[in-house]
Amino acid sequence: MSLIYVLEDDKSILEIEEYALTASSYEVRGFETAAEFGEALGQKLPDLIILDIMLPDADGNEILKDLRQHPKTADIPVIMVTAKSTELDKVRGFDLGADDYIAKPFGVLELISRVKARLRRQEIMKMAPVDDPVPAEKVTAQGKTAPAAEETPPAQDGGAFSDGRKHLAIGNIVLDDDKYEVTCKGEPLKLTYKEYSLLRLLMDRAGTAVTREEILSKVWDTDFAGESRTLDMHIRTLRKKLGEEGKRIRTLRNIGYTLDNS
Repeated sequence: MSLIYVLEDDKSILEIEEYALTASSYEVRGFETAAEFGEALGQKLPDLIILDIMLPDADGNEILKDLRQHPKTADIPVIMVTAKSTELDKVRGFDLGADDYIAKPFGVLELISRVKARLRRQEIMKMAPVDDPVPAEKVTAQGKTAPAAEETPPAQDGGAFSDGRKHLAIGNIVLDDDKYEVTCKGEPLKLTYKEYSLLRLLMDRAGTAVTREEILSKVWDTDFAGESRTLDMHIRTLRKKLGEEGKRIRTLRNIGYTLDNS
């Protein structure tokens, strides 16, 4: 049974989330403050975290940022569920490492669907070899953890490109799957896991059409149509980070996207 932590200061919403998740056969622990959440996190790590942004004793974005900076918590799927629903809020959440972003008010069925998708993805990732665990960190009320002895990037899905290579260069974009690194015009790019996975898929299939359905299946491990907006925002932020090279990512109306390799 998967363990889910829910950090939500609105008691009524927390109760709805706890009830819906428990009814779907998940083990759930709810917290109304970052301090309570941090104490529990130091004792046992969950399989997934549902995180609010506006909390009485912390900024949810700072908690997310801190979770992603430390090896022990870097791979835990995080779904943001918050009233901050502008496009800028969502883009910031994804840039900080959120796996999904749900705006309030939300539908319970949608929440459960997205939780299931994230946990399926996590099970696939767990099949890959991982390093020895790092001692758990504790999150304080300010959303900070104690410094880790060594920080390493989160474990990613391995495997070569479809043609067997482990790195690929298109224009000024170079992706090295051994190092989990992307550079553009010689400068390293800081990409979130989803941005990296999205770019990797487009580069692997450069010059051909990649449908929305295929992208959602391979990058988000879901066929939920509501993810389509999430995909569009990731494309937008990826283009921005790539600068001029971002123009290589072309939208194919009613189909999906392609990366120009000319």
